[in-house]
Amino acid sequence: MGPSAGFQPSPVWQTYRDAYCRQHFPDRMVATQPAYQFARKGMWVIRFAGNDTYLDGSLKGASFLHYLIAHQGQEIHVVRMLADVAGAERKQVNAEAEGLQVASGGGGYELVDEKTIDQCRKRYEALVDEREYATDYRLAEIEKEIAQIARFLSASVGLGGKSRVAGDEVGKVRKRIARVIDTTIEKIEASAPDLATHLKNSIKTKREMVYIPDRTVDWVLT
Repeated sequence: MGPSAGFQPSPVWQTYRDAYCRQHFPDRMVATQPAYQFARKGMWVIRFAGNDTYLDGSLKGASFLHYLIAHQGQEIHVVRMLADVAGAERKQVNAEAEGLQVASGGGGYELVDEKTIDQCRKRYEALVDEREYATDYRLAEIEKEIAQIARFLSASVGLGGKSRVAGDEVGKVRKRIARVIDTTIEKIEASAPDLATHLKNSIKTKREMVYIPDRTVDWVLT
């Protein structure tokens, strides 16, 4: 029998070999791939338990899945998630506030709750009072800020002083996001049923969406 026939290196030998190679031949080492990875490299690449799945880079549902996994265990209001994924700036986010408004404009989404509207009104009233005794220099600043607040309130508040967009609009946003997430999971299921099952069990698509893994998963996200 030849000297190499049937040779099975022990785990101790493999550990020593890898350490020696990292020290003396770092340029020849092949990086160990994580078992769980969610990355965008032109296309979406999802590795689950060592198996790779590829999705079109423009697939919206994959963006939402990536976002939820990145915020594991956090309940995220659907409007906040939509704004974050779209990369839109927003004045204030209060995911627990009732009467949350979605005001479309300027290419993004602006989140406004009743507390924000009340604060703007109080600031407006304070500026009006200050205007009575302000110097010429300060008066110009006050007039500018008053105009800005007036425009903001005009766009944000409807009849009765309430937010223009009611809870029904938030419901539409939730349904739209849930639909694209479900469509993406269906695409994943065709080639990676285990991953699809994990996502179905772990993601809740209510008004506050959340990813709570049904097993320990050490995701690497890029």
